[in-house]
Amino acid sequence: MPEHLPGMTGRASAAMRVLIASAIGLTGALLGTALGLPAPALLGSTLLVGAATLVRVPLAVPDGLRNLAFAAIGCSLGSGITPHFLSDLARWPASLALLAVAVVTIMAASTLILTKGFGKAPEDAVLATAPGALSYALALAVSRGRDVQSIMVFQTLRLMAITLTLPPVLHLVGEPGQFWSGLTAADVPYAVALPTLAVAFAAGTLAAARGMQAAHLLAGMFASGGLHMAGIVEGRFPPLLMFCGFAVTGAVIGARFGGITLGDLRRLAGASATVISASVAISALFALAAARAVDIPFGQAWVAYAPGGVEAMAAMGLALGYDPAFVATHHLLRILLVIAVLPLFFARVRSRT
Repeated sequence: MPEHLPGMTGRASAAMRVLIASAIGLTGALLGTALGLPAPALLGSTLLVGAATLVRVPLAVPDGLRNLAFAAIGCSLGSGITPHFLSDLARWPASLALLAVAVVTIMAASTLILTKGFGKAPEDAVLATAPGALSYALALAVSRGRDVQSIMVFQTLRLMAITLTLPPVLHLVGEPGQFWSGLTAADVPYAVALPTLAVAFAAGTLAAARGMQAAHLLAGMFASGGLHMAGIVEGRFPPLLMFCGFAVTGAVIGARFGGITLGDLRRLAGASATVISASVAISALFALAAARAVDIPFGQAWVAYAPGGVEAMAAMGLALGYDPAFVATHHLLRILLVIAVLPLFFARVRSRT
């Protein structure tokens, strides 16, 4: 893809790429809604932007816009943190414990598949299969001289595959329900929502500068969740802001195909498909156990256990109407677990080579 669009300066070209990405993402979100897709804004935007990226349409999603969308999704998730949140949290220890076992099992099984079945270097296999910690895995890969491109392809294909397939599968088995009953039908007024979003964005930017993972999502959850938990406001984050957050998040996911060539896809498709299938199946088994242990819908547990990116999976759970506090809490714990165990996995496999 050329660095600049023909006939444009660098700044004008960059602005046009953002406008193109925004237009395609918004169009995809609207089409997804019109077609009645599950998680329509997220899924529609991901599909259309991903298709555009594959045919090398020049587009870009700037970090500021991406982070603002993540903060909006965090604020939406925070809407589910009601004054009863702590009592609800006490119901989930079994599910959180199962999640910890699931994360380790997925990483171990996926690493074994790539090393024994496809001849990948153990260090690359560990970093390629870490569920939902792309930026952290890539940072380790760069610092330790690993195959960054292959790791990027594996991580991107898994995120794309889970984002595109999980909502339709849950829809087919009848799992997505109505909007989570823990939220009132009222919307948070814009006079409260917009300042909350601004505070979340600023706090997330500061936290991200200090290296915090999923900083903007967390900041949004804390800012909005604090207001809801204190009983100052109640209800959903404004639907228009949620829609825009989903559409931009879908564009971020779709745009990740920009660094992947058809050669990469052909070379790694078989290994990726096998690992994705195994990790999704393992997450489904653990989700089924969690659903029975804490008496929640299987679909809600599966979205909470699915090995995708935290922002994308949190957005999916929200869009499908599942308890946002449950889904977000599990995915944030998963990120913390991956950050904690990934260096240990890496050191272990390296000591064996």
